[in-house]
Amino acid sequence: MIPTDLFAGYQLETSDGAGSITGLAVSTEYVCIPRSEIHNLSSLNANASTGDAREVIFNMVEQLERSLNAYVGTAPTKVTATRARLSVTGDTTGNQNITFTSSVDITGFTLQAEPAS
Repeated sequence: MIPTDLFAGYQLETSDGAGSITGLAVSTEYVCIPRSEIHNLSSLNANASTGDAREVIFNMVEQLERSLNAYVGTAPTKVTATRARLSVTGDTTGNQNITFTSSVDITGFTLQAEPAS
């Protein structure tokens, strides 16, 4: 599985400073994904100055889950995604759980404590 299997328009780009996107650091690599490749992400919510980061996160997670579970090649076994049934919590609200499970080799690192809030 490669990144374009999850996001069809995925690109790894290095900024040369001459491109049409202002504010990108020169000689810096950027992961670029067309907004249209992220399920239900609107321009309004994706706006860097006025958008809603929660919507960006939710829609990216949803797209990753959809792409992993729709993959037509040899499905990965070391990274899986599971969507639980929607749990209705009110007349117009509910909780949706999407779980990613990864198998990792832990011989080279240890988990660190979360920073104090």
